[in-house]
Amino acid sequence: MAAHDGQLSALGRGADCDRAERSLHARTAAQRASRSSGVVCRPGNQVERLAPPTGGTPPTTGRSAPRQRLEGSLPDPLAILFDVDGTLISTGGAGTRSWRWAFEELHGIPADIGEYTEAGMTDPAVGRSTFQNVLDRDPTEAEMRSLLAAYLERLPIEVRSSDRYRVFPGAEDVLRSLHSAGRVTGIVTGALEDAARIKLARADLNHFLPFGGFGSDSADRTELTRRAIERGATLIGRDLPPERVHVLGDTPRDMEAATAVGAVPIGITTGTYQAGTLLDAGARVVIATLEAYPSLIR
Repeated sequence: MAAHDGQLSALGRGADCDRAERSLHARTAAQRASRSSGVVCRPGNQVERLAPPTGGTPPTTGRSAPRQRLEGSLPDPLAILFDVDGTLISTGGAGTRSWRWAFEELHGIPADIGEYTEAGMTDPAVGRSTFQNVLDRDPTEAEMRSLLAAYLERLPIEVRSSDRYRVFPGAEDVLRSLHSAGRVTGIVTGALEDAARIKLARADLNHFLPFGGFGSDSADRTELTRRAIERGATLIGRDLPPERVHVLGDTPRDMEAATAVGAVPIGITTGTYQAGTLLDAGARVVIATLEAYPSLIR
């Protein structure tokens, strides 16, 4: 699958790095000259560190390229779970605007969730934390239900009208390819299920992702990841060992939750976090865009 300029970058561990490295160097010289690409492994597997994907500079190779080692390899996945915001798509702030509308509509305060929350938090946790900070008290259960309902009421309007909505490089092509190959693909997201489906509908991606774990299942990211795996097992009619599940996400919380349930965390730097942060949070591999993912499982 073709990669966009400056986007085929993978950082990881073991045999997966070998596969990514071989895939990278299989590109023609002309292709390599036209994009900045890199493969980096931490201790366990000797792989050249190539130049980072910036400014169209050709990859650095040769004796001067630093080498590192890394242990471990990726198991072939029985199921692949994708985060939504920051991994597959960006709504261009539609969620933030919907939360602001909900707080103003219900409480007369145009609250900015960015002041009180972080990427990777579940929707219930986002709503509760923002409520506590702007109203200086805990919400009642009825108030939380009303707040989430108002958020969902506004979200379709904001998603449809967002001029900064975008699908990240490779998202549709990778999902289509995995689907065609018979791979089991689903969602793992802190968003409420209705919110996740609304966000994905504009890009027509929902049909690739028939199951998942959502913020409406639990405010705890680990628990909703576990629920996604359980639903995947139900879908395929067999046990789904967590160690045979890949979880792709763009935040440390994604990586930590995948690690907690025994799944394979794979970071992606299309969100707000850098590769080092995702690796520190437990990522086995970090890729620059989804376009690099197929090279890890071939």
